[in-house]
Amino acid sequence: MLDVEKAYSSAFRGQGKAVGRALRQGRVDAVQRFVELVANTTVRLNASAGLPEAASFVVRMGILHEALLPLLCARQGRIGEAAQLLAGSWRILTGKRQKPIDFRVRPVDLNPEDAFLLELFNVAVTEHIVEASRTDRGRKVITRLMAALRLSFDELGRMLNVSGETVRRWTRGIVSIPEQKLAQLDTAGQALGRLLRFIRPDRLSEVVRRPADAFGGQAALQRILEGRIAEVADHYERELAYQA
Repeated sequence: MLDVEKAYSSAFRGQGKAVGRALRQGRVDAVQRFVELVANTTVRLNASAGLPEAASFVVRMGILHEALLPLLCARQGRIGEAAQLLAGSWRILTGKRQKPIDFRVRPVDLNPEDAFLLELFNVAVTEHIVEASRTDRGRKVITRLMAALRLSFDELGRMLNVSGETVRRWTRGIVSIPEQKLAQLDTAGQALGRLLRFIRPDRLSEVVRRPADAFGGQAALQRILEGRIAEVADHYERELAYQA
């Protein structure tokens, strides 16, 4: 059985200790680090629970929106209570409640600085949502490329000059996709869209694997794996225009 509270508690006892100290010291970067810690732990929990990608995204966003009180608890060194609150929110959002949830959290002592803390928290959550949305867009392009061209993770990694394992981590939401790679994916996605305008989807993977004089006797796939899918799309677009 998945021990949700233990997962959050372990995260806070690990790198979370430094985050807790930074919160108590009033460091501006501490709130963003807390949000990332909660988000990453939630992603791992969602994966362990076998949640579909779309549901996992919704749960992560929901947890973050409910994370202000856990943040205040963590700032006061009350890690166990912060973990309990987050675990309760996760169970409610996923519907995985084995028994009624009992929140036993002592009142949080507020001070004038907490108004600024709330502002930092809202900014950090908003930034994470924007970044997560960008990464989600990149994952969708990865899925389209792999399905349409019948590529493996390693082949797509070669296309983007990263390892296949890195691509796997992107698709699972474990790490965000860097801006440069997102730009490459956007370009590749647009080129794929052009290819699919003049080559039927059920034939595309076969066509790009066929040796062609236009590519020096190599298959178009070779150039695609070199990150030159836009050139391949340009070629077929010109050829179609010539035939027309």
